[in-house]
Amino acid sequence: MTEVECAVCRAPSNGFHFGVEVCSACSSFFRRTVAKNLSFKCWRDGKCEIISTSSPLCKRCRFEKCMAVGMNKDMVQHGREGYGSRETPLAVSTCSPMFFNLSRSEFQLLDTIMETYSKVEKIRIGMHQQKNESFFEKRAPKSVSYKESIEMFVKEFYMVGDWLSHCFPDFAAFPPDQKDILHRSFYLQFVVLESGYFSIKNKRTDIRYLPSGDYVDCTKPETYYVDPEGFQPIKTEDAPKMCAANCHCFHRNVTFPMIRENTNLIEFLALTGLALFDPDLESISISCAETCRKNRSRIQRELLQYYMSTMSVEEASIRFANIFSIIPNLQILSSGLLNIHLKSAHHQKATIILSDEVDPMYLVLPVILPENQELNLGGFIVDFNRLYTVSILLDETPRLGLNSSAYHGKLTPIRGTTSPSKLNLPLTGVRFDFECDPDFHGEKCSEQCQSSCTPAPTTPRDLELKVDYTVNPTKLEAIVEMLKKENEIENSFSTNGGARNREQELDNGSGEVPEEKHL
Repeated sequence: MTEVECAVCRAPSNGFHFGVEVCSACSSFFRRTVAKNLSFKCWRDGKCEIISTSSPLCKRCRFEKCMAVGMNKDMVQHGREGYGSRETPLAVSTCSPMFFNLSRSEFQLLDTIMETYSKVEKIRIGMHQQKNESFFEKRAPKSVSYKESIEMFVKEFYMVGDWLSHCFPDFAAFPPDQKDILHRSFYLQFVVLESGYFSIKNKRTDIRYLPSGDYVDCTKPETYYVDPEGFQPIKTEDAPKMCAANCHCFHRNVTFPMIRENTNLIEFLALTGLALFDPDLESISISCAETCRKNRSRIQRELLQYYMSTMSVEEASIRFANIFSIIPNLQILSSGLLNIHLKSAHHQKATIILSDEVDPMYLVLPVILPENQELNLGGFIVDFNRLYTVSILLDETPRLGLNSSAYHGKLTPIRGTTSPSKLNLPLTGVRFDFECDPDFHGEKCSEQCQSSCTPAPTTPRDLELKVDYTVNPTKLEAIVEMLKKENEIENSFSTNGGARNREQELDNGSGEVPEEKHL
């Protein structure tokens, strides 16, 4: 394994001190400075280079760099260095069984996760580089729209899968179908978890940091829910309502618990491993589940050893329990009562909006629909017997002759059933399947519904699918034929539409703009 450098002076590190990977010299310096409340002067206006080969090191600049890399003064003030190894390994004491020796080999898996994650951070710099940007200049972060975030997260999805294979040998050895199940279940949890960790690093909760270095400005949601090309997913005045609901749920379940515990890098990555190796996922094999349990146990054991290197058994147990309790919160955000599956006959970009009487923008989910592949959008906690409206906004689909389209359907989740169970979108080849999650048990459930689940009614109730198209006039005849054919679908729907951007779509051989048509 490659040698890890001290984050302060670049000397060889000997472990974690005060929350950061540093050498024993910098750890001792930081401890003395904080414990004795020392202050120093710099004679070079704070421009000294802090490298272990330089002698002597400017004390003021050295301490400022300790703070800049994240060393935590509170850990000194409370009588402990941090949740890692001390300056020298603790000797086994015959009078106190609370502590024991800890070497890097004893948390080798966590160390591997950290090493490979540092490579991920470097890969991201090039992967998210914009055109005409220099690789040698750090670009300023910017606020992004939902379309930009979709493109970024699609890149991240495949890169994260590659990272998992390099990080966890057991994951790499799984059959492709098992890896796919674990990866898809894990990715959303990882996105949420990493965003929470970014908030801690940057000491801000008013914006959501993205892996690309850009961010979503929660104080200006209209800048996120906007399409510069013209097709707006929601009204500007509705954006704050949507953002408030999403940010509140995200902060309450993950960000605030992580901030409350001051979750550090090694704890964040331990949570990452625990989220990945979920032995209770549906569809994974018995052998895969057993391997997941083995890896979870190893991560838990190493994390506990990591704590006990500087804490009493009681402190370590409390800390471990508090950090581990974040996992169920992650699952709340990624699985719940109402599971939504969808499949598209064509590659398309879409935005899915779920709303109810209480919250007009309960959920906004930008997605990319691959051709003929079923997607599980995860689960969403809903209230039984409440009427929900699901809106699906599709971007331009030239092969279908659609400039854009919007669909608004209604459904009522019933305990054990959902209505409707299926929703087919005319023209687009998109099919939705809604189903109750029989394993979910929350405050809206009096009991688990596993034994009482029944198929949804054949005739959809409370369903009126309203459709709004803007179409390419040159393909209008084919669209009408497609609509006639798809009238066999049981959904009742009404359509309104017109032609937009016709001069961009035009090429009917005559050089003339076709007369505008309406469906």
